[in-house]
Order: sequence, then C-alpha cells, then structure tokens
Amino acid sequence: MKKLTSIFVLIIMTLGVTMNVAFAESTDLYDDATQNQYGSTEIELLANSNYQLTVFRDDEQWEANHFLQELSQDTLTLEISGITGWMFEGDSYDWESFATYTTTFSTTTAASLFIDVYSSNSNYNLALLYPNVDIQVVWLGNTEPIDEVPPQYTYSNVSVDTPYYDLVTVAEIQAQLQATDDEDGDVTDRIQVYEDHYTSITPKVVGDEYFIMFVVDDTAGNSAYLRVDIEVIDDKRPVMENGQDQYVNGSTINFTWYDDEMGEDENPIDEYQSYVSIIDEYYGTVVLDDINATSTGWIFAYTGDWGTFSPKTPGTYNLVTSVTDPSGNTMSYTMHVVINDNQAPVIAGEDALEIEVTDFNVNDIISQYSASDLEDGVLTVELAYSYTVTDYESEDYGTTYNYDYEWMNNPVLGVYTLYLKATDSYGVTTIKEVEITLIDTTAPIFKINNITTSNYSHTVYMSDTTSLQALIDSIIAIDAYDGELTLEMLVPAFPSFAVPGTHNLAITVTDSSSNVGTLTITVTVADDILPVINGATKIVKGKTEILTLSDILATLTATDNVDGSLTLELVQDGYSGNSGVIGSYLVKYKATDTAGNIKYHDVRIWVVDNQAPAWIINDYFVNLGVNEVMTRAELVSLLQSAGMIGSDISYTVTFLTDEYTGNETVEGAYSVVMNVTYEDGSESVLSLELNVPEYTDDDVIVVDPVPVQTGLQKFITGVTNVAKNVWEFIKSVASWIWDKLVWTYDHILVPVYEFIFVKDTPETIPPVTTETPLSNTTNNTTTMLLPVTSTSSPIQYL
Repeated sequence: MKKLTSIFVLIIMTLGVTMNVAFAESTDLYDDATQNQYGSTEIELLANSNYQLTVFRDDEQWEANHFLQELSQDTLTLEISGITGWMFEGDSYDWESFATYTTTFSTTTAASLFIDVYSSNSNYNLALLYPNVDIQVVWLGNTEPIDEVPPQYTYSNVSVDTPYYDLVTVAEIQAQLQATDDEDGDVTDRIQVYEDHYTSITPKVVGDEYFIMFVVDDTAGNSAYLRVDIEVIDDKRPVMENGQDQYVNGSTINFTWYDDEMGEDENPIDEYQSYVSIIDEYYGTVVLDDINATSTGWIFAYTGDWGTFSPKTPGTYNLVTSVTDPSGNTMSYTMHVVINDNQAPVIAGEDALEIEVTDFNVNDIISQYSASDLEDGVLTVELAYSYTVTDYESEDYGTTYNYDYEWMNNPVLGVYTLYLKATDSYGVTTIKEVEITLIDTTAPIFKINNITTSNYSHTVYMSDTTSLQALIDSIIAIDAYDGELTLEMLVPAFPSFAVPGTHNLAITVTDSSSNVGTLTITVTVADDILPVINGATKIVKGKTEILTLSDILATLTATDNVDGSLTLELVQDGYSGNSGVIGSYLVKYKATDTAGNIKYHDVRIWVVDNQAPAWIINDYFVNLGVNEVMTRAELVSLLQSAGMIGSDISYTVTFLTDEYTGNETVEGAYSVVMNVTYEDGSESVLSLELNVPEYTDDDVIVVDPVPVQTGLQKFITGVTNVAKNVWEFIKSVASWIWDKLVWTYDHILVPVYEFIFVKDTPETIPPVTTETPLSNTTNNTTTMLLPVTSTSSPIQYL
C-alpha cells in the first residue's frame, strides 16, 4: 500500500445552505425559488486515491427539529458514487448515531463523484427539517490498488410483506437476492443468512415486524450486509353472512316492498341486519356493532342513505354497510331498497243513486261499481259493515266504524247511505259512501188472466153483452209498493151495445205516490146475430101443379136486429126445370146483414105423382088437405125425400104408432111413430103428426087439379108415362155414374160439399107390405125394405 500523502481534499456540504468542495467551486444545493428539496454536486476524484466520507450535524438544532421530522414522515437519502447513507422517519433509528456516520473508499481511476441529497417527501423544506447537516469528503492520499470495495446487493433496501396464511420462507427471500463484486463479479451464491429474527419465532402475529440479516463476502474479505424487514400481514377482506348466503365486498342485496306493507314498528332492514354476521378468516366472527369487536379494532360504518331511510316512506335507498377488520381490510355491502308507494284502491261509480223502492237490491247496486288498484289490478267491491282505519299517519288510526243496514230489511221511501269498500292485498281499504234515495215512480199495473197489460181488446157480441162486465170483474190492479188496488179502479160508463162500433174504455187507478196506471180496453161491439128467415121449409106438390120460385119466395120473409128487413138471395136452385119431374129438389136462400152475418134457409120441394094438393112438411108436421089420403109408402117416400130418412143405406121401417090410418078423412091431428133400422145396425125413431084440417091455404100452395081424362087420354098419358119412365131410368143410371164422380171430386179434391139432386120415381118406391091391419088404436108394425138410393141433399133444417 502506498504511503498516505499530506495532501487531502476536504469537501463539506451543509444541507439547506451550501456544499463546500475542496478544489471546486461552491455549489448551492437549495433552490430558494422553488424550495426544491433536491441538491446535487459533482466532485472530480483522483485515481488510486483514498477518501473519507463523514456526515455530521449540529446536535442542538437537530434535536429542536426532531418532532418535525417525525411529523413529516420524511426519509433523507444521501447518494455518493453508489455509497448510500440513509435516515428513516420516526423513532425507528437512533438519531444521534447519524452524526458518527463515516466511511472510506478508494479509487483506481479518475472519476466523477456525484453527491445527491434528496428527500422522500417533496412537500417539506429540507433546510427546515434537517438544518446544519454537513457532509465532508477528505482525500487521504494515494493508495496501492487493493480491493477494499465490498460486494453490492441488487436491492439496497428490502422490505417484505407476507400474508399470515402463506408465510414467506428464508429460502424464498434469499432466492430473490442478487449481489455483485467489482473484482469477483456475481457473488450471489455467497449470500448467507447472518442473523434470523423471523423463522424461529412462532406464532407469527399479524402486524408484528421481523427481519433477516444477510451477508455476502468477496474474495478480498469485504463484506456487505443486507437487512430484509418482514411484516406479517392480513390482506383478506371479511365476508358478510346472513343465513345460508354469503356476500363478498361490493355485493348488493335488493329489497322491494310497498309502504303500506309494513306495520307500524316493522323494519325489514333492521330485521335483516340483526341476522348479519361478519366472518374474518383471521379474526373470527363478529356481529354488527359488537362493542367487544369495536374495542379490538373493528370499525363499523354506515353510509349512503341511512340518514334518510324510513321503511314506510316511498323512495329508493342505497344503504351501505362497511366493516373494517383490525388489519384495515374493509368489506362493504349495499342494501338497495325500493319502497313503492302503494296507492289506495279506487272505487268507480256514482256518488248518489235514485232507485225504485220496489226494485231495491243491494247486490244489483254493488254490481254497478268497480274497483281497481294500481298494484293489484281489479278488486272486488263489497258492502262494508265495519271499517277500521289502518293508516298510521291518519288522526283516526285504529278507529273502527260500524254501519247499520236495518233499513234494507223492509225498504221504504226515504234517503239512506250505503258504504262500499275495496281492500288491496296489503290491507289498504277504500270506503265509498253512496247516497241511496228510494223513490216510487212506478205506476200500478193491470192483470187480465194473470197477464200484465196496459192495452186490451175485447169484442162484445150483441148476442151476449154481459161479457164486458165479466171482463172488468176479472181485472186485478196491483201496485208494486202499495199492493193490490183493485177496489180503487175507476171504470167509465160502458158504450151502447145496440149499435156496432169500436170504443176505448180507459180504466185508471192511482197509488199512494200519485202514480196513475191506465188500462185501455178497446171495446168492439159486434153484430153476431143472424138474420131471421120465416116461411115454409118443405113443400110437396103434384107434378102437374104449377109452383114457381116467386111463389116460394113469396112465402118467405127476412128481418135483422140491426138492419131491419132484408132481401133474400137465391143461392141454390135445384127445382127449376124439374117442376114436373117426380123427385125431391132443394131451393136455398140466404139473407146477409151489414155485419156479414148470413142466414140460410132451405126449402125442399117434393114432386109426387098424384093429383092431390101439395103436402107441406114443417118441423115434423105433415099438413094434408081435406079428403086427401096419404099411404104409408107415400109417407116414407116423403120423409126420405125430405132427408128425414137416409137414402144412402138400406133400412127397414116399422110403424110403432099409427093414429092416422082409419082417420084419413077426419079432421084432426094424428100421431105416427116409426122406428127406422139401418143395415149397419143403427136405429132412429121418427115421431110425426099428420094434420087433416079443414080446407085452408096456410102454408099450402094450392094447385088446381088436372081435369078428368077420357079413356083415350088415359091411354096416351100411359104411353107418355112409360116413355118418361124409360127416360127417367136412363137419367137415373147416368145420374148414378155422375154422383159417383161428383162424390170422388167432393171428398178428395174439393172440401166443399155439393148438393146432389135425388130424383125419386114410383119405380124406386117398392110396394108396402103390411103385416097386420092398421087401426087407430093398435100399435101396428109396417116393415118397408127400401133399396139404397143416392142423394145430393145437404143436411136439412126442418
């Protein structure tokens, strides 16, 4: 080693003032304008020289500013050509030891030495914090070129935070260290643990500090030391647990309800928080606001909308709960609460109703109202019998109202109140008052045959005018409110029934509310009385006698109850053209009044082959002329022609009583009773009275007899009669065929019965067989077997 020379270089740097460098100009490291706490200077170093670095201070002033250094939490760093000295904040180091800090170093080549002084906190005045700190660099002279430089660590200051659940090992720390030497190069593999204040200490406590001192030597024996500070930390955030659910930091729990859903003292958030547990892996489980947890360093904070939150006030709230464990790990969770404003139900409908008292029905009234709710939709409207105020903000909260509806049991006229209610799912009830006025505006009604009517038509026929009164007596008047009012009916005078016409009969009745009911009966007086036709109904004449239609009409008269005398109208003439032909012929007349009533009158003309005066049958009386004798065969033939005995079926006639036979020329009335037995087994009894009067023309058409003929005249008449009989036979056959055709036509095609003319001839009347002689006092029986003959005569009115 070279001998030290007497030449030395003294470099002095005073922080915050000046740095004095030997053989160099002074440099002010403090910038007054910017108060920059950074200062630096450059010193040229000689090759192969030894230098001494010393740091010293004014102890008195230093102690005076000690509290400022602690307050600032500042770090003062000195860098000189890679040689670093440091002083940390607070009381972690012996401040006094800083004044004795000194080190030596050597150079092998000329170099520039940079001296840098800087603070870790640029917000503070360096001169204020560290007054009168001096740095001296002294040249000690030239040296032999020996290796006195210790190895250098890659890290000059190492601090390690290791979580309690995954503790770092010495090997893991050492594996991260590197060291180099100017002469030896990489000396990392020479790093060894010099002092271990970490591994052997158990258990390791979060928050405590530990350290390991490492050392590395170069081949020249220079040693470098590195202290690695180790702090055991807890970096896990707590979690929140409620029931089976766990929530990590930043979780949001959503709550939604309606304001009316909550009771007076009900708070879902308080209830939820009461079940919350805070679970920390290191510190264990605590509950919110646990005083024991607070005393051990736990912090519970409530932010967000906690100050304005109310469980019954609509709105949106974000309630933030933050929990910090003693290691400073914070977890927060937010309860997002939406409180909806529950709208009360709305009942739609009239506030007042007028209702017919007789139509009052509470269910019908309720059906006219509807209720809706913003939250629940359609609600049911009901009759409220009582109501308790549930709105805790109302002055009437808790008050119960009861409603009396006794008036509904027997509604009478008046004004009443119905209370309707609708309740939503949260128990909020709306009451609607409806004023009900019961009125009676309904007029009484009338019932005829139990059928309600206000108009009725009735026809009074002149043949029975009592029907209208009978109708009136059957009418019932009923009022929906007053009941039966039949005795209160006002009936006006009846119209005249003698003249046909139409009249309105207004019957009225008035109830206790002055409502008038009216029944209008349209009364039609109708003429249903047929005209009356008087005169002969049966006429028997000899075929040679003259009898005209005018003669027949002259015997008839027609009268009507309204129209008086009427004219007869011929509607059927079977006689004209047959006045000389033996047979029975119908002449029909009718009389029609202005009401359309038609009366028919039949006159049956019987043309017989004798010279006797005409016989007239009138209602089972046979009027004979004096000295004119009628045989039994003629009587039966007459009755058959008159339609009193059927002509379309064979029959047997038995005379049960015969007072006429034996008294043919004696004036008087004689009874003849006959039993007619038909081939189908049916029987009928005919009672006749033969009248042999004195000569009279009542109801008899007198025809002059034919003069007595000579023998030649009789011969000619006989031949003529034979010819006529042949002709009549031919006509009879043709008539029979025609009758069959007409019958078929009448009974199949035309529902109108046509009269068929029946022509009786002597040949068709068989001789009468008398079983016993006749007398006036004995009941002789005469049996007549007559063949079936056809007839076109309708039913005869005798």
